[in-house]
Amino acid sequence: RARATATLIAPMFQRISSAGYLKMSNHIDDGAPPAKRMKVAESAETGPAIPALLDQLPKYVQQANEEEIMHMKEKHGVNREENKVAVEAAEDESHTKNNPDLSSSSVPSSSTPKPFLKRKVAMVVGYLGYKYQGLQRNPGAITIEALLEAALCKVGAIAAVNAHQWESGLDWMRAARTDKGVSAFYNIISLNMLLVPDFAERMNQVLPEDIRIFGIYQVPRSFSAKDRCGARIYEYRIPTYLFKPSSQNTRFSAADWKFDAAAKDYVDEILSAFLGTHRFHNFTVKMSHREPQTERYIMSFKCSEPYDVGGIQWVTLTVRGQSFVLHQIRKMVAVTVSVVRDGQSPDVIKALFCPPKQDNITMAPSEGLCLASLDFDRYNAKVSTEKDGNAEVISMINELTAIEAFRDTVVVPHLAALEKEKAIFKSWLDGWQRFPLVYSKILSALKKPTNKAEAKGNKQPQQQQHPAAVASGADVTVVPTEQEAAVNTAALPTPQVDEHTT
Repeated sequence: RARATATLIAPMFQRISSAGYLKMSNHIDDGAPPAKRMKVAESAETGPAIPALLDQLPKYVQQANEEEIMHMKEKHGVNREENKVAVEAAEDESHTKNNPDLSSSSVPSSSTPKPFLKRKVAMVVGYLGYKYQGLQRNPGAITIEALLEAALCKVGAIAAVNAHQWESGLDWMRAARTDKGVSAFYNIISLNMLLVPDFAERMNQVLPEDIRIFGIYQVPRSFSAKDRCGARIYEYRIPTYLFKPSSQNTRFSAADWKFDAAAKDYVDEILSAFLGTHRFHNFTVKMSHREPQTERYIMSFKCSEPYDVGGIQWVTLTVRGQSFVLHQIRKMVAVTVSVVRDGQSPDVIKALFCPPKQDNITMAPSEGLCLASLDFDRYNAKVSTEKDGNAEVISMINELTAIEAFRDTVVVPHLAALEKEKAIFKSWLDGWQRFPLVYSKILSALKKPTNKAEAKGNKQPQQQQHPAAVASGADVTVVPTEQEAAVNTAALPTPQVDEHTT
């Protein structure tokens, strides 16, 4: 559009000169007032000619807009009937950009908004993440957001001129980022888009069956799904046989074991150690205890009653937190499984919040993790009281039935079938048991030397508890298991060091 406008008005400016008369008969009507005929004497100032030209700019801007619309028509189809949605979207976008009076703040609120007006919305989307390399766009990878953008362009919700303009044009932001293989019963994505009629139905017609659009909400122009979300609630579905006591467990016997009320209470006891604000450096990657980004607040962590799906007994571990670092939930689940199987105390969890960094903490399979819900209570309360233009409360009332159907017919059955066919959880457990947690090493983090002399080993150290242990009342009596003793005393081969490897 800018190039087209410049092409039209460049000859006009080229005719302006400090010498001679300027006759703009090709651009100014003969019937125009004398002041606009731009007849400037050689000895007169040439300044008045510029405002006169600017008075004529709206005509040329409109002509440039028409040329842009014609270009969009040629790009999307030969005639208007072949691709009416895309052409009208381009017309509305071009018209809105050059008419500030049509901004969202000046349009009156209506329960049935005018089609193809550009608005900031919160899009409700659910997906099964098994086939995709995560939610967030990643060049060269098949992601959820890449398919969403393609579908939005196809239904006319995003004009072609704004395709791939994630930050500047679309202002795209997700409430929660999910990794490869992780699903979501629903997630919220905020973006600028054109209000297409029957949006959810049109999107679901072009999207694959494992990605569903449940609806949209109009939100303020400053809305960010990430910043306005107060909490994220995740669910991890796991077979109960993973909690069966190991040979090192002295608290429960593996003979005739079943996941009863006592087993559930024990799992809840371990999960409660995660509550509060802690440094989760041992539950993520490439972060040390000193980095403030590892500090996260866990509001609740509970285990459900057991239930059967696909002939397998499952439980759901539901965690609610403000936000999470990379791989945090999957590592928390993995440590919980290990601690419960081996009959250890919650002090193992508390010790992992202290330095140093532990290197052998694995992750539970991504297939079991699902984003279950999002908390927008504070935003909803603000919208309800302030009545911010067209902004709507994100209530999820109309979408709840479709979300539950997607969960019960797509996500959960797929997980049960995957475990039955490929035994993903058993394979993960068998692989991890070859590198068990050394509890004596982990619990030693709850102790620290009382002075520098003891730290240097000048005398027999008299150790005191780490502040984290004092606050929690942790019992730090360390009794290595037979398996730990074998790991600690086993002769390890000398590693071959590659000079090019750091």
